[in-house]
Amino acid sequence: MQFLRYTILILCFPLALMAQDIKLSFDNPQLTTDGTDQYYEVDVMVASQTQAGAFYMSSGQVYLNYNKAAFGESATGTGRAAVSFVGNDYLLNLKDNFMGVANVYSTPLLNDNTSEKLSVAWQQEFTGNCISKGITTVPTPLFHLKIKYVQGGTAHQPNLCFENSELFVNQFYTACGEMIGNCNLGNVDCSSFPGIAITEEAFDCSGASLCGGFTVDAGGSLETCVGSSLTLGGEPSVSGGTGDYTYAWFPTDGLSAADVANPVAMVTGNKTYTLSATDEWGCQQISTVVITGLSLPEVNYEIQETTTATSTDGSITLSISGGVAPYTVAWADGANTLIRGGLTAGIYDATVVDAKGCSLSISIAVTTAVATNIEAQASWIEAVTLYPNPVDKVLMMDLNSTRTSPILFQVVDQLGRILYEENNTLSQGANHFDFDLPKLSDGEYFIQIHDEGKTPVFVKPFVKLGL
Repeated sequence: MQFLRYTILILCFPLALMAQDIKLSFDNPQLTTDGTDQYYEVDVMVASQTQAGAFYMSSGQVYLNYNKAAFGESATGTGRAAVSFVGNDYLLNLKDNFMGVANVYSTPLLNDNTSEKLSVAWQQEFTGNCISKGITTVPTPLFHLKIKYVQGGTAHQPNLCFENSELFVNQFYTACGEMIGNCNLGNVDCSSFPGIAITEEAFDCSGASLCGGFTVDAGGSLETCVGSSLTLGGEPSVSGGTGDYTYAWFPTDGLSAADVANPVAMVTGNKTYTLSATDEWGCQQISTVVITGLSLPEVNYEIQETTTATSTDGSITLSISGGVAPYTVAWADGANTLIRGGLTAGIYDATVVDAKGCSLSISIAVTTAVATNIEAQASWIEAVTLYPNPVDKVLMMDLNSTRTSPILFQVVDQLGRILYEENNTLSQGANHFDFDLPKLSDGEYFIQIHDEGKTPVFVKPFVKLGL
């Protein structure tokens, strides 16, 4: 960077002087403590807005507004505000370029301008050719400001910002005195070699906010199987803020809670959730999490009923779709095939898992080929009445018969299993029978009448229901 050292030529070549500009900003805001009191600290930064506007700085004055709820009134007069430096990185702590021992600028002067406004002013101490560091487009620390909070003040944002009104005008000048030749540590001659006022100014107060380090993490991108749940939010969901946090998740459907850091979401499909978090100072950040709900595998099946309750000629054939192939099948009895043969009547449980780990549990009943048609009855059986239906304990049957015959009563379940059996004789004419069924579980059953050849001649459904 080549800095402008043309002040001495102003009188002869006024058109050769380029216009300078300046931009003030903040950086590195911090909340600190000495163990007793709490402080707000921040660096005031200076830069030129354009490459052509680079220059060496002379005297200057900066006006700053602050939140008196945080720092009280007249922060300078009460001794709560101070300017400091840490090393030569700060421009106002710059040493001369001759012996490197003398400060190029005077000690900054703090002053209360109003109850919630202060100013920082400084003077150029030596000639411009003693200044080795200029203002460029790269922000440079000008000075460090430290202000002590009043009691309870940390509950408020600092709201530090540059003043730029007609009443309080920030003043900056390019370096004065001789700019050519060796550094002269004598008095600076700004009358013969004046600097110029810088009128192109810009201000950025965003860097003063303590919200700058406040981050929120809703969880990024997550995927899981439909029907399962997962925990949203990072570890932690927020960081860098001050005091207690409040949380608001949107939308709220499917969440265990909408006002906690890490709610549990029930996944029903693809969905995006947004987390808005606010700290004690009102700093607010948002973050989103995108959930991909993975589809479960779909299972269809065909069964072959057994011919009797004890035969082993039943079968199950599975067909699987959906989810992500390939699939694995794990039956509760240890089998792992899609086709099962040689089965007795009963319930068969299995779990189907796809390549993404999404699973579906199924339960398949292999039934016995039981006659369930209520019209299935022999011609010699007439006018059958079954009551009460539903039944609690005793099921009663009235029927007429055109002949006398030995018969077998059976009660079977949906799988064809025989749960009750009674031999009896059917008389010609009206008949009445009582069946004591207290041990049956609630459910749907069939009562069958078999003739002397053990052939079902009558079947009727009924419901057992404990009343």
